[in-house]
Amino acid sequence: MPQNITIQQDLNRGNELSSFLQRNHITFTGDVVLRYSGLDKSWKSQHHFVGIGKNNVEENWTLIFELRCLSESSFTWQYSVSLRKRNMRTDEDFDTKILCGISANSSCFNGAFALRIDFDTRSGTATAGEQSYKVTTQTFFDEIGVFKDWTKNPVFKTVFNPVSIPAESVRYDISSIFPTEYLV
Repeated sequence: MPQNITIQQDLNRGNELSSFLQRNHITFTGDVVLRYSGLDKSWKSQHHFVGIGKNNVEENWTLIFELRCLSESSFTWQYSVSLRKRNMRTDEDFDTKILCGISANSSCFNGAFALRIDFDTRSGTATAGEQSYKVTTQTFFDEIGVFKDWTKNPVFKTVFNPVSIPAESVRYDISSIFPTEYLV
């Protein structure tokens, strides 16, 4: 089971989020690393941005990407993207959420995880790029309007790849380069 999964996503193109990031000189690339948490048995990445919104009002943005295996016996994955924009003057908040249930032909933790999800923001439907995966459920809610201007290409794409991290690191004894009086 990989400890980290990198996703490549295109959320940051031509929308209110990208305008906010540009206005505040904030960089958010398409590559996001999800880290595994044994507490809730999921891979997650959270990003928090504070800056000036389009009406010269301070805004807070929170982005959460999450992937989890819901059922090892039925080989079901859940992928979610959650965005929250909060107006700090009025304390109003707005949400955008994408949720996909994905069934696989093999165990969630078989070590060969690679997946692509294409989510059509016009129809609210998702497809998995690989034959061994099938999207079984999808939910889409865009109160912020992040996807409202995606008319030419309404598909939000996410590609998942496990990041291989060696189980053990090679260790070298470097004590010989330090004076003996400083060794404990």
